[in-house]
Amino acid sequence: MSEAMAAAIEAAQVRDWITLAIFLIVLGLVVALIARNLIRRDQDDRSRFSFDDLLIDPITKVTDPARCVLVGGFAVASLVLVYLAVKGQMSDAVYLTYMAGIVIPAVSKVLKTSVSLPGMPMPPATTTTKPTTETTTGETP
Repeated sequence: MSEAMAAAIEAAQVRDWITLAIFLIVLGLVVALIARNLIRRDQDDRSRFSFDDLLIDPITKVTDPARCVLVGGFAVASLVLVYLAVKGQMSDAVYLTYMAGIVIPAVSKVLKTSVSLPGMPMPPATTTTKPTTETTTGETP
């Protein structure tokens, strides 16, 4: 290999690292800006947004480990996906696996609450009834 070719390869590698560093800095700034705005909304009493809703079960008001795993897995998988995209190594299989990891839990939750599978009972339907104010006197018309 000639010296000129080795120098060109080294310059290309340095350019790749600089491009990656600039991308990661911009990505970090964007994430920090979004996080700052979300934290402000979380602290505002008039806002309906709350970080607690991501991790706490609305019925039991207890931290749900499954939700923690889903949110953490989503964050890590997103970072891996961005890293592979920046490096130019992302394939269709990686992207489809990432999307399946996001879509399958959502679809299974919908199916779990709306469809009865064989051997799986339907959840009880919630109905509201109006209280009656009529009283009976024991007389029949």
